[in-house]
Amino acid sequence: MEITKQTFFVLGAARSGLALVDYLLKHDAKKIFFYDQKPIEECIADEQQRIRYTDAPNLTLLMGEKIGESCIQEADMLLLSPSVPPTDAIVQTAKKHNIPVMTEIEFAYTLSKAPIIAITGTNGKTTTTTLIGEVMKAAKVSACVGGNIGYPLISCIDEVDDEGVLVAEISSYQLELCEVFHPKIAVITNITPDHLDRHGSFEEYTRVKYKVFAHQQSSDVLILNGDDPLTKQAQALTKAKCLLFSTQEKVHNGAYYNKKDGGLYLVEEGAERFLMLQKELKIPGLHNAANALCAILAGYAWGLALDQIIAAVKTFGGVAHRIEFVATKNDVEYINDSKGTNTDATTIAIKAMDKPVVLILGGYDKGGTFDALLPVIFEKVVHIITVGATAEKIETMLRKNHYEAFCRADDYEEVVRLAHQRAKTGQVVLLSPACASWDMFSCFEERGELFKKLVGEL
Repeated sequence: MEITKQTFFVLGAARSGLALVDYLLKHDAKKIFFYDQKPIEECIADEQQRIRYTDAPNLTLLMGEKIGESCIQEADMLLLSPSVPPTDAIVQTAKKHNIPVMTEIEFAYTLSKAPIIAITGTNGKTTTTTLIGEVMKAAKVSACVGGNIGYPLISCIDEVDDEGVLVAEISSYQLELCEVFHPKIAVITNITPDHLDRHGSFEEYTRVKYKVFAHQQSSDVLILNGDDPLTKQAQALTKAKCLLFSTQEKVHNGAYYNKKDGGLYLVEEGAERFLMLQKELKIPGLHNAANALCAILAGYAWGLALDQIIAAVKTFGGVAHRIEFVATKNDVEYINDSKGTNTDATTIAIKAMDKPVVLILGGYDKGGTFDALLPVIFEKVVHIITVGATAEKIETMLRKNHYEAFCRADDYEEVVRLAHQRAKTGQVVLLSPACASWDMFSCFEERGELFKKLVGEL
């Protein structure tokens, strides 16, 4: 693709959109239209960056403006931030005029010299992606970790050549409009209901997740969760070589956790090889054993030596905002799991606690229900603090099921104050909202950082 001869329309001024514009400016695109519904001051907080964009002769800013079809028609390609749905009017206009529409992820793929390891799934993506990146770097492979993890994949393109690898966390939003995306190694950690507000149904969400392997061939590798039926059945739908990971049973090709001796094993055509003990992992919980198995298989499929892989896995300490220890105050532990944005993730986090839990629950409404939390709530949660757009929905569910130990907070200052008041010695306060953050924050990281700051001020 000759960027210098192309006119691009970039839609959406969040992280990915800004990164796209920066890449196109760096590579001297002929002309760039940059649009977002919000005014430029809301999209670009940094004044120096606004000035740089305003001064760029090949960049036309359309922030907060009403636009006609003419500037869309002028574009050779429409590039999307993942937050932009396929139903957006500008996307539909581009399609009407036969203008190619491409997501940031797929655009990065078409430009990349390096092969891609792509990790998708409902839960476990961030930990698995980060761990695979650490495994690659420990083995002296030039690797850039990007995608949905917070660093746009397009920003990785100039960092890694054809001897390196891009390790990409991929969300359903990013996969939705992909038509040619082809990772060398693809991973699906699990598939459970999520983002139904965007995709309309669980069936459609599953179809979108399956797009991660749609263009893989027999020389590629697909790593699947053998304990998750929807993930496992992808074996019948792909041309790629399949490897399974399991924490429940031995697999024929892949890796598994042996409950009897606590070991992690690699299995090739039924023959197993001991790798390490689960207790040697620094990241707790059976879900993290699954994440480790995933990363081990990805490194092994890449061709790394097992001793290099295991050494990296043993030293990995986890990721921010995922069951992250914050502080102990008055013999009460505070845990930040802001990354817990659905009921499965929150269930995992609650189960990982070895003390009675004061749970902070609620946020942006993605259209799902919270009933799946009830068994673990009744088992381990002594009090719930609801917050955000879903507070009323959660409280209705709790009342219906005769759980009365809850209260509501209007903001996170009140959340932390109430948690501090309700939690008793020997208990744990867990922020694991089972919801996205977009009702009150720009991202889950912002939510988690505020929580940590407020806890630190207690």
